[in-house]
Amino acid sequence: MINLSNELMRLSTYLEETEEVADQEFNHYAAQNAYRHRIEAAARMAQNIAITNVTLGNDWLAVASADTATAIDRKYAAFRSQIEDVQELERLQQTNATSQANVSIPIENRIAEIEQRMLARQDSIPKIPVRQVAQKAVIANQQIDEASDNRQSGYLTLSVVRDLFIATGSGTLQPHMTSVPSIHVELIKSPPEVDTKSLLIRPGTGTTYDFNITLKSTAFNVFVPKGDYRFRYEAVCSDGELDSVNNEASVSNSKEEAPN
Repeated sequence: MINLSNELMRLSTYLEETEEVADQEFNHYAAQNAYRHRIEAAARMAQNIAITNVTLGNDWLAVASADTATAIDRKYAAFRSQIEDVQELERLQQTNATSQANVSIPIENRIAEIEQRMLARQDSIPKIPVRQVAQKAVIANQQIDEASDNRQSGYLTLSVVRDLFIATGSGTLQPHMTSVPSIHVELIKSPPEVDTKSLLIRPGTGTTYDFNITLKSTAFNVFVPKGDYRFRYEAVCSDGELDSVNNEASVSNSKEEAPN
């Protein structure tokens, strides 16, 4: 059972790292292939875990000694009791919060009794491993200035936390627009050491409720440096003034400061 739990944790971590692996690829197609290959590999891992689980279920009584089975039963009985006490404690605390002062003392005594029992049982219950969640490679922060169903504008800051071949961040369109809009973005602030002329900026959207901005170096095998990239964006539906614009990007020469 311990090995099975470890395999499930390994599968979960493997899937969560897929986005980071795809971010390290050289182009969009390579990133898609990375996603596809890792999903196929995860499916095979899940199949192996399922087969192992069936085998364990069939052979458990024969494999586990009586002492081991008894110890496991005892631990999970304690675990079930702990859950029941947690539920009872929450119910009593809610009742105590809404009760009159003259009837709350018996409830407080009962709460104290349950808390002591839970504390005494703490070493007897199974320990649940804590999994570390990997930090996102790109963190997007959006500031909306104008918002209607046919024209929206504002600022989107992409904080690239580590060097990447491709850095992508998303923003929302609220309220949802009447049709898929055209997107114009302008890079107005970037890390001082970045040569903006070497950056390929690609805004895109295929929905009425969100858009994305992708950064990539035009030089072969060169990362997008970490740091904050701040964009001014404008989304306009087909009946707006950007009729001829189809998701274009530019870089501000003045590097104007956007409001915080």
